[in-house]
Amino acid sequence: MSVGDPEIAVDAYRAHLSEYPNDWIAVRELGIAKIRVGNRGDGAALVNYAYAMEPELAKSVVPTSIFADSERALRDAVVSVVGWGNRNPSPSAWLSVAVLMQAQGRNGPALKMIDRAAGYGLDPMVVTEMRAALVRR
Repeated sequence: MSVGDPEIAVDAYRAHLSEYPNDWIAVRELGIAKIRVGNRGDGAALVNYAYAMEPELAKSVVPTSIFADSERALRDAVVSVVGWGNRNPSPSAWLSVAVLMQAQGRNGPALKMIDRAAGYGLDPMVVTEMRAALVRR
């Protein structure tokens, strides 16, 4: 994804995960790649799955280097998931927005998205870890 082609990234992450299925950072980044190619539902579900399996992932901020094609790509991903989440509210949608906002350094708005995700039933352990990570920064 760091070269600006999320479609190739989806294939690369899948290949990597076939050998290392418990690489939760790669699962999260596969989810973000899917979001970037327009598959927001599956992408958000993968982000949620990664955090459900490894709540401490909250301490590992998504590196902006995976959006090396532009800061706009990160901003566009946030806008895309917000729109999708408004039409399809779920814990995974709002967690994904929070994760992307955390990458932008927008921790205040990300905390609000975690509260929204909690209202839709986000795993309490993920809520606790994300809140702690967002308040720390």
